[in-house]
Amino acid sequence: MGRWRTLLWVFLIALAVRGAFVATRGNALVWPDSEDYHSIARSLQNGDGFVSGEGKRASRAPVYPLFLAACYSAGMESPRAVFLVQAFAGAIMCILITLLGRRLHSDRAGATAGFISAFYPFFIYYTGLMLTETLFILGLVGYVLCLTSVERAFSQSNLKLILLSIGTGLLAGVLVLLRSSLFLFPFFFDNYNQHILVTRNPPHEVPETTYTRFDRHPISTYQPSADNRAQNLSPEQYHRITGWDGTARV
Repeated sequence: MGRWRTLLWVFLIALAVRGAFVATRGNALVWPDSEDYHSIARSLQNGDGFVSGEGKRASRAPVYPLFLAACYSAGMESPRAVFLVQAFAGAIMCILITLLGRRLHSDRAGATAGFISAFYPFFIYYTGLMLTETLFILGLVGYVLCLTSVERAFSQSNLKLILLSIGTGLLAGVLVLLRSSLFLFPFFFDNYNQHILVTRNPPHEVPETTYTRFDRHPISTYQPSADNRAQNLSPEQYHRITGWDGTARV
């Protein structure tokens, strides 16, 4: 199966499965959060501002209500119509998962990941809910894909690296405005940043001690058991590059 044909099959199967699921659902808003998003979107559509149904200033992140307001303004008034848009977004997400699997491992791994995501029950279930999950997961997969593109751009032109970095940052900003929980992700990606530091620089150019960007304390988030194997470094080389001697330091 060709690479483009695989992407097409993943997209069509994911869209068909999600479309069939949406067709079995009514227009009821199951969760209280859904009713809140719907109310805010109606207020935005009517020009009343970012307020809830009770006239109070809304406390939700703004991107999803704006998405709903755009759907309503385009004539997709019913929840089922919104669910169909989310079904399309979920199918795109499966394509991105396929591409990410290819980039991180192989074509076969990407195809496997794509078909699994097409049938993954919770991905399908989220499609039929007026909640942020479908759009957030789509954006999150795209964000990780952008990060891998930034890493690859280290060996290419500075302009491409700058543009990719700006685009990745903008996408991260949109995701934060979609779900504020993305604020926690820099802590998890700090290890990824240090991975780039070690792999993209000769040992003599890497500082003896790496610092977290938040508290500036000399700690290392590397786990030597996994990363030593990945980089084929001896413990002595690892200590010389990262400054990590096997004990936590604060």
